[in-house]
Amino acid sequence: MTDSVERIDIAMKVPPLNMGELIPPDSLVKPVLYSHVKATQEFNALDRDVYQTVKRTTPGNKKKTPKSVFWGLGAAIVAGLLILKKLKK
Repeated sequence: MTDSVERIDIAMKVPPLNMGELIPPDSLVKPVLYSHVKATQEFNALDRDVYQTVKRTTPGNKKKTPKSVFWGLGAAIVAGLLILKKLKK
């Protein structure tokens, strides 16, 4: 019984933490200054492109009625008119 407990304790022990070296950078990063005017112009151009693309697209659920539906309705109307014409005689 003690043998199995010792094996569990050994398996559950956390290994010691390894501390590494911290290497300082060779030079400092140069800050990049952004122009508010240029950023606004780029944003407006991107916004116009996206808006125009969305305006040109049509939603997926807005589909045209197939022509076969109109042909079927036309044939049904013609058949109905012929039947009414024969019934009047």
